[in-house]
Amino acid sequence: MAQQSGILYPISGRIGDKIYCNLNGKTYIRSLAKKSGKAPSEKQLIQRAKFSLVSGFLFPLIRVINESYRKINPKKIGMKMVFGPIYSDAIRGEYPDFELDYSRITLIRGNLQRPYCSMNYVAGTNELDFSWIVANPGYEDGGDVLWPLIHCSALNEFWYELDSGIRRDDEFCTIRIPQLFIGHEIQVWLAYRSANGKAFSDSSYIGKVFTH
Repeated sequence: MAQQSGILYPISGRIGDKIYCNLNGKTYIRSLAKKSGKAPSEKQLIQRAKFSLVSGFLFPLIRVINESYRKINPKKIGMKMVFGPIYSDAIRGEYPDFELDYSRITLIRGNLQRPYCSMNYVAGTNELDFSWIVANPGYEDGGDVLWPLIHCSALNEFWYELDSGIRRDDEFCTIRIPQLFIGHEIQVWLAYRSANGKAFSDSSYIGKVFTH
């Protein structure tokens, strides 16, 4: 991709057979890729299937993933940083029947201490109970806010709540499962966000629940 000079104002997108994009105040240009008449190889089909699986899973979380990773390295794009480990380490099965190993996925990254919780679901309650122990009561991160992230693979939907009002030093909470997810298997992650919203923890995969 070449840098374009002589442009008086930033432009982006496709114009004719050229693609323009802006990065750090500079405009770059590349030619539109030409369609190939060749049928894709098996290797290409496998790569495309994996890419589609991971990108479709992460798409609903683009904003919050980029926000958390930006606190670690503002020069990196969060989606790219989280995509690679999932693509290489968390895909199971044989083409075309790939699936994700959710236990190997860390959605959010940060420097705060991550959650370590036990989870309990009672059938028919539509609620998840979480309990944990704060090792050092009164420590400076006691006001960190718990951030639940729940995924339903059958619907390809994520639900999360940045401002749950649940503090790290509460040591117990109950979270209602979104009504849309009832009757489906869900995957649950928890993370912390600092009270001022400027820091995050790594997310912890808590487990899966068959809701009914």
